Amino acid sequence: MFLFHQPQGFRHSTFLVGYELRRLRKLSMGFCDAPFSALAACPHLTQLRELWVRGSTITDGDVTTMLANPAFARLRRLGLH
Repeated sequence: MFLFHQPQGFRHSTFLVGYELRRLRKLSMGFCDAPFSALAACPHLTQLRELWVRGSTITDGDVTTMLANPAFARLRRLGLH
C-alpha cells in the first residue's frame, strides 16, 4: 500500500488505528501528519515485511519503540528517507 498521495481529509493518525492493517505486507508512507512514534507503536502491523517512510522526523526513542514492538517481528526491509 502506498500512502504518498492521499485524498483530502485523509489522516494518517486515523489510518494507523485500523485493525485491517494486520493484512498489510508492504507499506510506503511519505510526509505524514502523524508522528513516526505513532507508526512505531502501532500494534496492528503484524504481517508487515517491508516499510518505507519518507519525510518524517525520527528520534532515537521512536527507533527504540519500534524495535520493542512485537508487531514488527516479521519486518525484513526498512527504508527511512
